[in-house]
Amino acid sequence: MVQGLAELNRNLKLVKTFTEIELITAMEKGQNLVATNAKENHVAAQSLSPAELKSHPDPRFYSHSSKLVNSIHPEKVKVSAFGLEGDVTAGEKYATKIEVGGPNSRAFPFFGPALIGTAPAVIELFALAVKKVIK
Repeated sequence: MVQGLAELNRNLKLVKTFTEIELITAMEKGQNLVATNAKENHVAAQSLSPAELKSHPDPRFYSHSSKLVNSIHPEKVKVSAFGLEGDVTAGEKYATKIEVGGPNSRAFPFFGPALIGTAPAVIELFALAVKKVIK
């Protein structure tokens, strides 16, 4: 039983801290799911037949190395008064051109499909975190 305003304030701070920890953990797990899925999507998008490689006007985007895949990573979760922000980025400067295409090259989306494909699992991670907090 809570006795006094000071004890109530202490308990509320503990709840806030516990809630933040659970939600940050859910965000980090979600970021890792998106990053893993984006890496898998990039590799799958680049797996074309020799005929497809030969017929494309800009084949240099098909012969991929592991640079782009290895540059995909989650950033540190940011906590603000407005909530949590968890980014997943691709560090290679040409990543956007691969994702959205360009005037002479076809798009090979890897982040878009990763976000869509992992959304149900990420939502479930947050649902479990909230359930854990209110238990």
